Amino acid sequence: MSGKLLYYVALSILRNSYLRKIYPLINEYSAEDIFYFLKPDFHESINGFIAKTYKGDVLTAASNIIGACQKAGFGIVPITDEKYPRLLKEIYDPPPVIYTKGISGLVSPVAIVGTRNADSRSADFTSKISKELSSAGCEIISGMAKGIDRYAHAGVLDAGGKTVGVLANGIDSWYPSENNDIFRKIENSADSFLISEYPPGVTADRWTFVRRNRIISGIACASVIVKASVKSGALITAKYAIEQNREIFVCPGNVFDPEYAGCNNLIKQGASIFTTTEDLLESISSFVSKTRKPDETKKTVNDEELAGIQTDENIKISYDPESMEYKIIDSVRKKIHLIDDIALNLQIDSGILNRKIVEMELEGNIALEGSKIVLTGVK
Repeated sequence: MSGKLLYYVALSILRNSYLRKIYPLINEYSAEDIFYFLKPDFHESINGFIAKTYKGDVLTAASNIIGACQKAGFGIVPITDEKYPRLLKEIYDPPPVIYTKGISGLVSPVAIVGTRNADSRSADFTSKISKELSSAGCEIISGMAKGIDRYAHAGVLDAGGKTVGVLANGIDSWYPSENNDIFRKIENSADSFLISEYPPGVTADRWTFVRRNRIISGIACASVIVKASVKSGALITAKYAIEQNREIFVCPGNVFDPEYAGCNNLIKQGASIFTTTEDLLESISSFVSKTRKPDETKKTVNDEELAGIQTDENIKISYDPESMEYKIIDSVRKKIHLIDDIALNLQIDSGILNRKIVEMELEGNIALEGSKIVLTGVK
């Protein structure tokens, strides 16, 4: 077992509230240095959904994860490995490790995402552009969901191209079962592969799908949104792509069809309209030509320098005083920590409050400790 790998896995399973401290450091210092420097803060705290499967302290759990992957034949790729997707390293919060079933290099990856409720028109269009882009040398990235994701993967596989399925659950789980044929084809492909930021045994939840979308867009040079309503998860992928400074191409639809309202809104906000594969290929040429070797050298840890980066004092997050986010943070600062108490204090529906809390936790600004909210990224 690689000692370096053990500490990268250990960092990846810490509670979300500590990830904000890890990300600024991970390209500068060794995983072992970061782990032991932060250890007094996290008190062996493992993410709850991972602790359900992997018990013990952080290093024991990490060791068991590595053992489970070795036994099942899954790969673990730390962020410093040359196999780790190049563009994914550049996003704000890249996974310290990714779990994979087969992995190979990517040259010009393009994401194709959209609704689970694909109709014949959107399905045919997705298959066509995935085949055309694949024939032009692009690797197609999608989320292995029903609908548009399925047709994106299937189009590439039918054309003998290369596709990458990004999972919202542990690398060992084939979900949804309707896509078992796609999973099987990817598994039997010489070039296509599956990846996840979650180890074997982890089940999907609503928020894991949100987190997965940042990886879909983060791996890709550009994202194509085929069909999406205003509530489609594909819009989350588009949001991440914008934050990651990646190209977005949108397929417009009938202005009276609510299933295309999300796409049409993106176009109103300035997203490019998908016209031809040639236009897309020209727009990503600068990404394709980029080369970047992983930095194999790590600085010697310096406590003062580390402390200056990892503390939250230099992280300032501002919200509109009228926003729900501001009111939630203000409640916590007033020592109102329990979710039910905050809902009562603000007179907010608990369902709406919980959705907002998930968004804020994913942004790294708060953390949940049971039903208690604590601040992490704001002061």
